[in-house]
This record gives sequence, C-alpha cells and structure tokens, in this order.
Amino acid sequence: MNGHSALNFVLAADPECQVFSYDITGRSEGIARRCFGRRYNFSFIRKSQADFSPEDIGNREIDLCFLDASHELELNLRTFELIRPRLSDTAVVAVHDTGVWHRRFFRDEHRAFTNTNRTHGRWIDAERYQPAVSERLFVNTLLQNCPEYSQIHFHSAYALRNGITLLQKAAPLVTDPQPQSVPQRTLAGVGGS
Repeated sequence: MNGHSALNFVLAADPECQVFSYDITGRSEGIARRCFGRRYNFSFIRKSQADFSPEDIGNREIDLCFLDASHELELNLRTFELIRPRLSDTAVVAVHDTGVWHRRFFRDEHRAFTNTNRTHGRWIDAERYQPAVSERLFVNTLLQNCPEYSQIHFHSAYALRNGITLLQKAAPLVTDPQPQSVPQRTLAGVGGS
C-alpha cells in the first residue's frame, strides 16, 4: 500500500527487467505515479489480483511473483491458478507474511494488535501468534496440491518478523555447461486484492 516492496524490486531489478505492480486503491496508484512515473521498466495496474490477465504483462513469462496482498485464502488460490500458466520453468513465487510472532519479542503495539485480533486459530500455542493465517494455509494448500513446487520458509525465532516463503518448481541443478540464451525477465508483484 505504501510502495515499499515495489520500490525495492524496481531498484534491485536489471534495467531490462519489467516490474508490474497490482493494487486496487487510488492511494497506491498515486504513490506509484509519484515514485515510479518516470521508470520505463515499471507498470502499475489498478485492478484486483483476481482479475489478472496475461495481457496485463504483455503475455510475458513471470520469473518472480511476490504475493503480499489479500490475506484471503480463496483469493490467493485463485491468483495462483491465474498466474501459474505464466510462470517460467524457474520462476520463484514469494509469499509474504507466512511467519509467526513469538511473544517474547512483543512490543506494546503487538500486544494491542493481538488483543484486538483474537480470531480463532491465530494463536498456535501460548507463545506463537500467526498474524496472517490465510497465507500459511495458502502455502500449505500449495504443498498438498502442487507437489512439483519446493518451499523454503524464511522465518525467525530470534526476532519479530512477518516471514516469507519462497516456492519454486523442483529441478536438479544442471552441471553440464550448455550455452543458454538470456530470457526476457518479468517480475509481477501483487499489492492489493
């Protein structure tokens, strides 16, 4: 919503990499125009991730997809099914907010948040809180329904972080030196539902 993820991706991307960002709010569109309006390799698309179309990204393959938006299981599953045919063979799908918060690192803001968000199922036990249960369920559903994808979870038990999970099709590492053509790179980020 504030454009921080999009800014980091645009700054880290090769100039030839096209970065696409989705959100449904006018506020996000205004931030995108102000911060990225002069970047030829950035496109803001004001629409729901559930309305993704390959034409939005020029029918390109997606090399990196960053999902950080809906916090709704069904919407995330629908989004994945829409983007899945566009994912390159080596694409990485990054799902934000898959970690847990450990009580020992809570500040006043975390205590207030967890006290006002007592939704069933958010506390795993007395010490671990799930701020985004749907993202964790989304990753677990993909693990069950898409066994060709491997997962790695970047979560911390030593600091309070929201965590991220990376998914990629499992494949052996190539060891024969074969000349490879350089494919066009595309990054799609989802910032709103």
